[in-house]
Amino acid sequence: MIDFALDLLKTSLNGHLRTMARVSPDSTEFEQERVSFPKQSKGDSLEFPLNTISMVLVNVEQERTMRRGDPFARVSRNTETSKNGESHQIQPDIPLSLFVLFVARFEEYRTSLEQLSRTIQYFQSTPVFGSPSFDEGIGQLVMELHTLSLAEQHEIWSLLRQPYHPSALYRVRMVVFQDASASPSPQTNMMDLKFNHKESEVVPENVIVERMP
Repeated sequence: MIDFALDLLKTSLNGHLRTMARVSPDSTEFEQERVSFPKQSKGDSLEFPLNTISMVLVNVEQERTMRRGDPFARVSRNTETSKNGESHQIQPDIPLSLFVLFVARFEEYRTSLEQLSRTIQYFQSTPVFGSPSFDEGIGQLVMELHTLSLAEQHEIWSLLRQPYHPSALYRVRMVVFQDASASPSPQTNMMDLKFNHKESEVVPENVIVERMP
């Protein structure tokens, strides 16, 4: 599901940067990938391809304030084993935020700044992504520019084991994981009750009540 969300952002941004490049659709330059994922190099460090915007996931965070407090929820589903909308017990959805770093690495430093600016402009004009073709567990993606302090930037680049490149960090809300292994809820039947007129109390059927003489 996370891969689907990042693939969607990559494809969308790549199409926008191709349009902004103003090159002929018939040229080989038009087909060039302008957005990519980093490559895994030796020593488990990441390598950012040259002349592209690289996307790297740096953190995943659960939005606890937006998760339902109920430990369980009940939904009605029609499945092969449940034909009549039988009630199923599921775990509540998990709202997530993905922190995605967009890194501009080009031969010319000015080109890096230009492509990063176009990336920020694109997500400013298109902050929400939603489509009927989305994965069942994703409602929509909302882009928020996340500002880092110099100390936080230093920490991230130290973890990536890379020299600093012009970049912008975005919080991507909301990727929602839904419980796919729903189990049928136990049937709850009304307990047969017997009204004792003498004592004016309700007594469950098949329950022996001992009273003091």
